[in-house]
Amino acid sequence: MEDVKQFLWSVEGVELAGTIQFSGDLDLLKKIQKRYPEFVFSLEDLVGDVEEDD
Repeated sequence: MEDVKQFLWSVEGVELAGTIQFSGDLDLLKKIQKRYPEFVFSLEDLVGDVEEDD
């Protein structure tokens, strides 16, 4: 169970949440957030790491 929590808090976990949200399959994301309410997904988590092309 601890591995799952660590994954959800990792960059990969945030990216997975973004993929789920962008695909429109919010049911899985809602289940994850219901089970782990401290896990909050934010687009800024993904966008903040991306460099813009000039």
